[in-house]
Amino acid sequence: MMKLLPALLLAPILCAYAEIDFNRDVRPILSDKCFKCHGPDARNQKSDFRLDSFEQATKDHQGMVGLSPGSLEDSEIHWRIRTNEADEVMPPPESKLPLTEREKDLLDQWIKEGGKYDSHWAFRLLPESVEVPPSKHPSPRNEIDHFIARALDGSPLEPSPEADKVSWLRRATFDLTGLPPSIEQVDAFIADSSEDAYGKAVDRLMDSDEYAERMTSEWLDVARYSDTYGYQVDRNRNVWPWRDWVIQSFRKNQPYDRFVTEQVAGDLIPNATRDQILATCFNRLHPQKVEGGSVPEEFRIEYVTDRVHTFGTAFLGLTMECTRCHDHKYDPVTQKDYFSLSAFFNNIDEAGLYSYFTGSVPTPTLELGDLPSDKKVRHAEEKLAEIAVSIETDEAFQEWTRSIEEEKIGSAVFFSEQALPPENPSKNRNPGEFKPSLWLDASELDSSGETWNDRSERENHAKRHGSPMVIAHKASGLKVMKFDSQKNDYHEWKEITGIRSVFWVMSKKAGNHGSPLSHPSVHHFYSNGSKFWHPQHTHENVRKGKLRVNGAPGDASSPYPNQLSVVSLVTPGKVTASRIGKDRGFGGKYNWDGEIGELLIYERELSGEEVEQVENFLIGKWKIERKLQTEWGAPLAYLSFDQREGNRYPNEANPAKAANTNGNNKEVEGKLGKGIQFTGDDALNFPSGFGDFNRHQSFSMAFWAKPTQLLDRAVIARRSKAWT
Repeated sequence: MMKLLPALLLAPILCAYAEIDFNRDVRPILSDKCFKCHGPDARNQKSDFRLDSFEQATKDHQGMVGLSPGSLEDSEIHWRIRTNEADEVMPPPESKLPLTEREKDLLDQWIKEGGKYDSHWAFRLLPESVEVPPSKHPSPRNEIDHFIARALDGSPLEPSPEADKVSWLRRATFDLTGLPPSIEQVDAFIADSSEDAYGKAVDRLMDSDEYAERMTSEWLDVARYSDTYGYQVDRNRNVWPWRDWVIQSFRKNQPYDRFVTEQVAGDLIPNATRDQILATCFNRLHPQKVEGGSVPEEFRIEYVTDRVHTFGTAFLGLTMECTRCHDHKYDPVTQKDYFSLSAFFNNIDEAGLYSYFTGSVPTPTLELGDLPSDKKVRHAEEKLAEIAVSIETDEAFQEWTRSIEEEKIGSAVFFSEQALPPENPSKNRNPGEFKPSLWLDASELDSSGETWNDRSERENHAKRHGSPMVIAHKASGLKVMKFDSQKNDYHEWKEITGIRSVFWVMSKKAGNHGSPLSHPSVHHFYSNGSKFWHPQHTHENVRKGKLRVNGAPGDASSPYPNQLSVVSLVTPGKVTASRIGKDRGFGGKYNWDGEIGELLIYERELSGEEVEQVENFLIGKWKIERKLQTEWGAPLAYLSFDQREGNRYPNEANPAKAANTNGNNKEVEGKLGKGIQFTGDDALNFPSGFGDFNRHQSFSMAFWAKPTQLLDRAVIARRSKAWT
């Protein structure tokens, strides 16, 4: 017996392990102890010998082979892990990664069994069928039960007893909806004794809004959904329509392939619907940055990488972060794969920072309206397209355009006279008849001069700040309020949030960038503040509004009048304001510098006839001429893109101040000659005194220039549709 004991003690060591599974037994050893120096990362490889694939491991290296399948004698791996020589043993002692005896035995057994490499189970094709194991246990009712019963065979454990109907329904309802069942649902389920009672209960749950919302909550986590932008400022963002799209997708049981396709590339589907484009918001749910000092391009690239990582996690079941810096050590993804995929997500017109001063949604955006409104818009667009075609093909119209007297310099056009607004025969009406929400008339100051009395029924009197002065208007003899931006002059009233129609009697000092209607939450300090609208500091509803000056139609890019005029604005949506003269900061020329004789605000959209009647009343009252009094001087810039010199564009109007771009553009052919079309984040830059035109702005070819009245508005014209 004493002689048998050593043999019995050695038996566990000498006996072979069960059949080796590469992914379970070998890959973890190679990954932890070997791949750092002999893996796929080319920058860290210590020799030509690699262990990350069968082809590499079995290569001949000057008569030696690392892995000789089935032969320990011919496998250098075996000798290197077993030697006691410090300069030969692997892993080397300085790595601090010694192999245990069990790990050495596993590697040897792997070699003897053929050194087989297997791909990860997740990358293998699923079998068409799975063999159900037999079981002696009497409990199995379905295939899954057979696998469980097989695991229980030979153990003292027994399957749990079948759950009662109430417990089962509670578990199923929580699992599928996240909510407990109601008493009525429990009673109905208990009363249902049919064979398919369980199936009907599941069908009912999966056909509920609660089920769709429960499933959506899981997908929102995958998609990194958030109602705010994140980072330090963490402002709210309106992405909940995408969340509702996901809910409806589950509610309609949308096929998974469509669910994925529409979120990744719904906008690329031919004739994509609004919902298919909306689905691509999945790609824009990453955090976005706005802090001062942030580098826009740095964070734009971060957004691209976030999309790559999310795509990998959501649809490939892979973490892609490692391959941003090197080939993956474990998964079959290389650094080249990473950046090839990132190119797919790097082709949208996106800024690295969103707007700090407004609630503008970072582009690209999708305007969402209710379905009836969408139908009206589509109908109107179709009509406009028909009209445009008819105009282009109308010979009489074309003949008329050829008859217009023009001066031409290259492709820039100068019209010799200004067009006068038409006389309007409509009768005027007192503005008070239309129930204004605010009516400030400079003649209505109280005796102290501190309060500007509101003539409307609201009595929303404006309080004076600074020292605005009351002076007389020469033509009418009426009083006007004069604001001096250097003295921080402004008036403030109780906030009005539903503004739809506004009338001013105003003039503005040249070179001033303030706004005649503002709010303390807004900054106005851009150099084209001499125009009525700028995409970074004025409400979108102002840009889309109907603007008129002295009864003549204008638009968002019209300059403010420098002589007292009647200006009207009707917006398509609500605007909020509480001040004349000052926003939240940035004094001086960024506050209003000019005169206000009268201000009327309505919280409803006045009709075209009503607008004309109020205009006529004010024009008559203030004795204002129906002519735009705008000074036009010599052009500041004339660019001919036929003369492009790399990224430089000579300025024939002022050779000392040529324009240049950053180079993210391409040359295009227009109707009038060559032009450029921006293809990335680019700007057309002038030296000091001009400003920039950036492709993220909403104006196609609106140059910032100051003072604005010295810029002939026809000098720099749109060259072709490629500009828009």
